Amino acid sequence: MDKSEASAAILSDAEKDGVRTIPLRAISHVVVVGRPRITMPCVLALIERNIPVYFCKRTGDLLLAAHPAQGQWNMWAEQASAVQNTSVCLHLAQQTLSAKVHNQGIVLRRLGETRAIKEMFSLRDTIADTPCINSLRGIEGTAARLYWESVTQFLPEWVCFTGRKKRPSPDPVNALLSYGYTLLHNHISTKLQCAGLHPKLGFMHAGYGSHHAFASDMQEEFRHIVDSMVFSMFRRKEVRPEHLIWEKDALRPCLLRNSLLRTVTRNFEKRILTLQGSEQSCAAVVLDRQVGCCKQTLLRGVPYVGWRLLK
Repeated sequence: MDKSEASAAILSDAEKDGVRTIPLRAISHVVVVGRPRITMPCVLALIERNIPVYFCKRTGDLLLAAHPAQGQWNMWAEQASAVQNTSVCLHLAQQTLSAKVHNQGIVLRRLGETRAIKEMFSLRDTIADTPCINSLRGIEGTAARLYWESVTQFLPEWVCFTGRKKRPSPDPVNALLSYGYTLLHNHISTKLQCAGLHPKLGFMHAGYGSHHAFASDMQEEFRHIVDSMVFSMFRRKEVRPEHLIWEKDALRPCLLRNSLLRTVTRNFEKRILTLQGSEQSCAAVVLDRQVGCCKQTLLRGVPYVGWRLLK
């Protein structure tokens, strides 16, 4: 690392790009994923320049945040006040769930489904005029039923998928979805904390214990990333019976072997870091942008617009 004030920079030894020099003035924060090498002098130099450093697992789960010795209590207080405002929460929930249902419809279209899409989009269009979050959840549930019923025909018969079921996962599709959603949730939670927001102060999901309700809220419009990844893995036959542990009448009847977990983690990383189809930005960039937009909605009252897939 070049420590001179005039030309302070980080030397990045990236596998594909070789050594790159990144000026510190161009960095807002640093996220260290997995086990890359970063020296303590580099971390301290970043902190001295008010650049926080976050360390997380490959799963996106935040382990440690190293930031300047200054609290974010004012921002958290503003966030807490905003999520008590019914109109703010309703606006965010409408935009988030409208984007979620829209994206589910686009996923079905890309799979080749045509029958359910019209009804999905009709449900989407009613969300803007829905007056309360409880009613929104009803629309979300109806759309989810249509979505998962339609998805079944595109999955192999041996997986025995009959719909979305969470705890426990009775089949490999549900097990893969649950693990993928956990990866997504972790990454969003880390991004929220990088933005200085409190991950437990959500606008739609109820907070309890250590649950990061805000990450669960933000996750809704991005679930299609995991759905598409899982469907693609079955289409490419990356998932086979030998990758699974089946235990009838057990608390967890279908488990994923470690080799498959590693494959899912690797596929998820690739999917959020690369452009997909006709999209103009990779999902990781969009996640950062949407977190920033949500922050502006909560703290400044700027209208939020959910992320919708292109046709």
